[in-house]
Amino acid sequence: MPRQSLYGLTVALFATAFAGVALADPGVTADKIIFGQAAALEGPASALGQGMRDGIKAAFAEANMSPPRRSPPPRS
Repeated sequence: MPRQSLYGLTVALFATAFAGVALADPGVTADKIIFGQAAALEGPASALGQGMRDGIKAAFAEANMSPPRRSPPPRS
């Protein structure tokens, strides 16, 4: 494949990938934040993906049990 075609294809793929990100819902509201994770939950890498999922679930469970952190008042 000619170098120019490969360059054009690469640019087109990145533009397509980032267009979806630009139009995505931010997932942040006044009372919640929505997170997403991409991980292999089946197949040869499933142990790694399931471990990642279990780890993030445990981290969020621990964070949700803690009292909310308050910011210090602004200095005058």
